[in-house]
Amino acid sequence: MNRLSIKPDLIRWARERAGLQVEDLITKFKKLTEWESGETRPTFKQLEAFAHAVHVPFGYLFLTDPPEEYISISDFRTVADKANTRPSPDLLDTLCAMLRCQAWLREHLIEEDIEPLTFVDSALLSDEPDTVGHEMRRTLGLEEGWATEISTWQYAVDEIRRKIEELGVMAVINGVVGNNTQRRLSVTEFRGFALTDSYAPLIFEDPKAPPL
Repeated sequence: MNRLSIKPDLIRWARERAGLQVEDLITKFKKLTEWESGETRPTFKQLEAFAHAVHVPFGYLFLTDPPEEYISISDFRTVADKANTRPSPDLLDTLCAMLRCQAWLREHLIEEDIEPLTFVDSALLSDEPDTVGHEMRRTLGLEEGWATEISTWQYAVDEIRRKIEELGVMAVINGVVGNNTQRRLSVTEFRGFALTDSYAPLIFEDPKAPPL
């Protein structure tokens, strides 16, 4: 039986990247500890199954050293604004999918000669929050105190979503990676993020995330 020459460090890295312990995988991959120690090596099918289980691109396991992965956006919503030092595969895959969607829509709008959105990048971090909030309500067409007339916060969120979509902002609400119900997103890692763009700005939100 042919076995692959894979560096043990890459097996360990892939498991830790997925936030899993050996005990989480040992039932399915009985030789996992031996793979990580270098005592034995996996077959092609075993390595393929392992890559699928830890949600890592198969080709990564053949690299000389683990790749340096990073989040391509500088800020996103987390619980108690806690920063994440190591993004999970679920976050990375979700972010990549949204970036692809945004890039496609941007190209389409440019080809259709659609004008860029003037409100994008119209505020600075140094601006007064009250002033920015007022301008956001004006752009959305919302009166001050509008939320007091809505019965629940969910209805308020739905109304804001409808308003921002009318302006040309993509509002994506999803609690799993793509359509994979086996890969549920965790609000303990992130609750949402925004991708700015003058043609196709995008807001992603996990439906399980509580309101601000």
